[in-house]
Amino acid sequence: MRKIKVAFFTDILRRGFDGANRTMFHIIDRIPQDQYEYFFIYGDGDETIHEHFPSFRIPHIGIPFNKPYKLALPAMVSSKLKKKLDRFRPDVIHIASPSILGNFALDYATPRSIPTISIYHTHFISYVPFYTSKIPMITPLAQKSVIAGQRIFYNKCDKVLVPTNYIKNELIRYGFHEEKLTVWPRGLDHEIFQPRSEKVIKNNEGFKILFASRLVWEKNLETLIEIYRKTRFISEDIEFIIVGDGPAGDEMKRSMPQAHFTGSLSQQELAAYYRSSDLFLFPSFSETYGNVLLEAMACGCPCLAARGGGTLDLVRNEINGVLVEPHAVDEYVIGIINLKNNPHKRQKLREGGLNFTQSLSWDELIRKYLKIVDNYAASYVWV
Repeated sequence: MRKIKVAFFTDILRRGFDGANRTMFHIIDRIPQDQYEYFFIYGDGDETIHEHFPSFRIPHIGIPFNKPYKLALPAMVSSKLKKKLDRFRPDVIHIASPSILGNFALDYATPRSIPTISIYHTHFISYVPFYTSKIPMITPLAQKSVIAGQRIFYNKCDKVLVPTNYIKNELIRYGFHEEKLTVWPRGLDHEIFQPRSEKVIKNNEGFKILFASRLVWEKNLETLIEIYRKTRFISEDIEFIIVGDGPAGDEMKRSMPQAHFTGSLSQQELAAYYRSSDLFLFPSFSETYGNVLLEAMACGCPCLAARGGGTLDLVRNEINGVLVEPHAVDEYVIGIINLKNNPHKRQKLREGGLNFTQSLSWDELIRKYLKIVDNYAASYVWV
């Protein structure tokens, strides 16, 4: 039986780098080698992507305002890359993001009528106010420009997998073609994220609040800092634990001197922190999905989160978490104190979170993804 060939384009392909990369590697690790052949084209990433599939690394540069992230520059190897793609003869092209590399992939696919699939990993539209915060008068124009660029790119794709109904409906309002959008959420590794009796935070009997994310300002970190200050003023037996790294890390450490910063952790280490904490606090409202909320729930840690973005499809208020207006610092503080003083409510939210997450399965989601690949591959013939 002939294998289905997929050319997979992404600027970054580094295991564990962020939520988008974890999703991509959940796919990569589950590709049936007897049925599919993938060709990975990427900028920054691991030396070896898959021991059985070919890959090609693209020259890349750092993004000035977000240094951990890289931008691939396919123009520097355009001729060589096109020859490799011609030899590979993909049946389907998978594009991770609307970057320079993503547009190169579309430009290659379109004249050859190769079907294109994209997963909507990052809601860049919601990031604009954070990047223009120092010159807010340009925010509306910048946001309009980003929406237009995203709409043009994704409307050229044949299928776009979006993580939640909330994000799907928002994109439809922005003029994305509804018939191309399919809800494809995220799964959970239940072998890692599960409730167990485990303590990694020692010699502290206080109320432990955990935040886990990339430390970038678009995660509403300014609000997190204000929550920390007001909460610490009210109650000194509350400890904040910050998991993650990023360009905002140094400023956060200066602004939250009594908080415990762990840096980046493995998935197993992070799960231990979820299980050891009394509350997971997540003020970000720019999420396309919010994997960390599900991870916390699956480990039995109740959640207090911002009412916005993809979070609205995950957190059922007062059932598996508590929702608060994104910038309402006083509401967060009241919520923290109420949950701290009400262990019965925390237990109710814990049970609600466990019930909500128990059916989430990466295996089932990857089967759905591969079925979509199969359907598009069946409609395409190289000439």
